[in-house]
Amino acid sequence: MKKMISVFAAAVMASAFVAEAAPVMNDGWSLLNSGKFQEAEKVFRTIASQPGQSYNGTIGTMFALRRQRKNEDVIKEVDAWVKNNPKATANQKTHLICFKGNALRDLGKIDEALAAYKAGFDLKGTNYTRTDCAKEYIQTAGNCGKVALAMAMYEEAIKVPNADKNLGFLANSAWLMWKANKPDPGLELLKKAEALKLTDGWKETIYRYRGYLYRDGKKDYEAAVKAFEQALAVNGLTETQKAVLWNNIGMAYERDEEYEKAVEAFKKVGTFNAKGWFMKSAANAAVRLQKKIDAGE
Repeated sequence: MKKMISVFAAAVMASAFVAEAAPVMNDGWSLLNSGKFQEAEKVFRTIASQPGQSYNGTIGTMFALRRQRKNEDVIKEVDAWVKNNPKATANQKTHLICFKGNALRDLGKIDEALAAYKAGFDLKGTNYTRTDCAKEYIQTAGNCGKVALAMAMYEEAIKVPNADKNLGFLANSAWLMWKANKPDPGLELLKKAEALKLTDGWKETIYRYRGYLYRDGKKDYEAAVKAFEQALAVNGLTETQKAVLWNNIGMAYERDEEYEKAVEAFKKVGTFNAKGWFMKSAANAAVRLQKKIDAGE
């Protein structure tokens, strides 16, 4: 009898040890955040194989695959998961389909990406996941010049309850209003976004978009400069972000015919260790405007 109890106790202890040693989601996120994408993928796949953890582990796997730019794998695995889990909730399917849309977008398959985002939105998962699909649709369509399609999605998504609580959706919708030259609705959306809890990264985005709307839509160059300067004051900006903001300030001053201030701003762009079209554009603008100043124009 004692031997049986000992064997049972040993089995229980062994089982407890295995359970304790099993990876958890935090292990995967820690690896992902430290740039160990392949190791994170292995952890998430192990979690996905555990009873009741298929969805959670698969979500983590999608993040790991996306970080490795394995977009074809993302598409195949999302399709397989949705097919093999017919009883999954609409929310779970919507979340995963959004990953598929992002993968298709990055592969340049824009129409397929938009179809995926729309399919996810139409599944009617939670309000948040639906507006996440709408957010991605709006930015993808807008970036490809399909502004009318983006606006149609916005008009549908803004009716979703609590859509104004999804910060990404509000920001992308405000950006769309800039693209569509609708500054007043865009500024209202940014007010709603700013009322939510903002990280420094989101603050930079919100203030920069406000600058776009004031400069290009309202033609209020003073307000635009203030918005870009507000973005510059955000903590933790990269060299590229600073260069982009100074370039935008230069553009605002140029349109306001404040050429000396514009030259100063454009020259500031070149002081940052950044890469992008705006670097050469700012340098050329500084030279061009200096010639105007020297000519007394």
